[in-house]
Amino acid sequence: MGFAHIPVMVEEVMALLGCESHQVYVDATLGGGGHALEILKRTAPDGVVIGIEWDEDGISEARKRLSPLGERVKIFRENFIHLPELLKTMKIEGVDGILFDLGLSSIQLEKEDRGRDDRQSLGAVMRVITKKPLTPSKEERMRNPRSRSAKLRCAERV
Repeated sequence: MGFAHIPVMVEEVMALLGCESHQVYVDATLGGGGHALEILKRTAPDGVVIGIEWDEDGISEARKRLSPLGERVKIFRENFIHLPELLKTMKIEGVDGILFDLGLSSIQLEKEDRGRDDRQSLGAVMRVITKKPLTPSKEERMRNPRSRSAKLRCAERV
């Protein structure tokens, strides 16, 4: 992907987290790793960041950016809803701060297989997992009662 990730509101976020050495932080929406990098700088020499990210491109960029920090950063491809189980697996009873940078990434929106692509007739394609086909399978449509074809099937039965 190779994007220039610029985290937003860095000073405000760092002030709220109160980063210090000897502490453990979670970046629950790791993305390209910009906030995590800043946390690691401010917690040197031994602060740790646990990075959670669902997007494979984000993980790839974060690994590149954060690899020089070695064991001080742990990156997981996971949904942050599983944070308690993840911490339990790591034998971590508590953390000193958690960052959730919720929102949309303009970088992801610009990618044709994720955001809006006017060159194709795909319309808006809002997705993080890119390995699945763009159109749902028959089985997926059957499982989703909100899909147009499922509504048509219901209407035909009535």
